[in-house]
Amino acid sequence: PALTHHTIQIYYLVHGFLTISENSTFMSSKIAKTATILGSGSAGFLTAFIAYDYTTCHPMRKTQPYDFGIALIRLHNIFANRIVLPQRTMSLSELSQYDGKEGRPTYFAADGAIYDVSSSEMFSSTYGLWAGKDASIALAKMSLDKKDINRVDWDKLSETELESLHSWTDYFCQKYLIKGHVKEFLERDLPASSGTKR
Repeated sequence: PALTHHTIQIYYLVHGFLTISENSTFMSSKIAKTATILGSGSAGFLTAFIAYDYTTCHPMRKTQPYDFGIALIRLHNIFANRIVLPQRTMSLSELSQYDGKEGRPTYFAADGAIYDVSSSEMFSSTYGLWAGKDASIALAKMSLDKKDINRVDWDKLSETELESLHSWTDYFCQKYLIKGHVKEFLERDLPASSGTKR
């Protein structure tokens, strides 16, 4: 569907709030302010989205108290993951710079999307080997083997492996900000001789 002016405004305001602070308490206090800025129509949109998020959120989120800030992350990522607005693309080489070392942010990729996991303790310990890497194949195969990191044979996954991958990315999309998309993943179906970008 076509994007309305209000919908685009909501995206940029939510993106701005999430950029300013990833503290969910801070972000949840901004929902009313966002609605006030955009008017009653957008207030209804945000209210409806919160209700939708509450009833359809990932089962792993349901084990914790409901968090409005995480709902805003999910709203941001709905726009970002569908690439309905301009998003940054990174090659796997560029992604490797975001390894969480020496004060750098920690990013990792799965199923084409690049997530900022700097706030996650799991990505500084158990899943630290995925920092700055593409973990799609590893997640699909439920593997912590280094040989399954940064593999680009995404199209060779079985249906069962794809289901496993998508189960993980459904959760990540509701927890971590999408910062962009993997260049190689976006171009994987293009002929080698084609200069066309999609």
